[in-house]
Amino acid sequence: RFNPNVAIYRADGGHMVVQGTSDGRIKIRGVTADGYGQVAEQQRNSRIDNRLISWHRKLGHAGKDVLRRMSEAGVLPDMDMTQDEDCHACKTARMTHESHPAINFQRTREAGELWHIDLCGPFPVRSIGGKRYFLLVTDDYTRYRWIRFLRRKDESVAEIASLMREFRTQ
Repeated sequence: RFNPNVAIYRADGGHMVVQGTSDGRIKIRGVTADGYGQVAEQQRNSRIDNRLISWHRKLGHAGKDVLRRMSEAGVLPDMDMTQDEDCHACKTARMTHESHPAINFQRTREAGELWHIDLCGPFPVRSIGGKRYFLLVTDDYTRYRWIRFLRRKDESVAEIASLMREFRTQ
């Protein structure tokens, strides 16, 4: 049976009383007939940790605003919301590094001066046309891209030469 301050557990003719006190301690008194789970006749005291940081950790690193609302709703005990202990785990999780500075220079002065080329494959499944590779060519100046699909890797040299001829005639 329960009331706001005391919970009584009875088993095998014995009883155990658990009581919360106003100073945040738990008092346990009790005896069971068979000695199972026996608490000696003496009183045992255990302090309840009602610090903000403790509840923050117990509730999966909940934010201060969540804890304040839970406390106001009576779900959590009253606690000092002005406490400002740092949580090492939360600090570590929020760590970031600064981005590398943007490079604001142009390597090339005209289209076709520098191309970036990627040859990818072989892919385990052939395309409908029987191709297993693709060649991606990007012009550094214009960022224009060409993609060519290849059956074999050795077709890449001829395809690059073809793209160069095509580029010069544009």
